[in-house]
Amino acid sequence: MICLWDKEAGRTGMARGDLTDHEWAMIGPLLLPECGRWARPAEDNRRFLNGILYILCTGCLWPDMHERYGKWNLVYVWFRRWAEQGVVGCPAANLGRPQPDR
Repeated sequence: MICLWDKEAGRTGMARGDLTDHEWAMIGPLLLPECGRWARPAEDNRRFLNGILYILCTGCLWPDMHERYGKWNLVYVWFRRWAEQGVVGCPAANLGRPQPDR
């Protein structure tokens, strides 16, 4: 992926394919931070979700995920949590992006 700095498209220094500010405004409130002493701040949720979308869109293996999304195993843990909670299902449907034909 090429890193773009496209503020006109609603991106704040994110890479191509990452959530726009508008998309994040719709999804962000649904991803609550963990509670507790070692809880992750809510702003990490966007980075983790972008990492999950990167994996789903490119089909690469978790260990091959780009480091800008954080440690691959941490992003995977969040993916598992959100999948078990029913938060992550079909992100393309929620964003209005076309789904691939199967």
